[in-house]
Amino acid sequence: MASTRRKATVRVKTSTYDVAEPLRTPEETAAYLDAWLEEPSDDVSGIARALGCIPPARFAELNRQRAGD
Repeated sequence: MASTRRKATVRVKTSTYDVAEPLRTPEETAAYLDAWLEEPSDDVSGIARALGCIPPARFAELNRQRAGD
């Protein structure tokens, strides 16, 4: 009679990654957006996802700074 062996299950610990976490200053946020805008992409929704990563308060602050207010 053949014995049945179970393969060992490898468990991998994962954690969530928040793209907005390292965007602590307006300069870091601007650099992140500039990188998106500089790279040609066929992904039209990519910039929308990039903008969605920036908390609304920081996005408003960035807009005010770029507008010169």
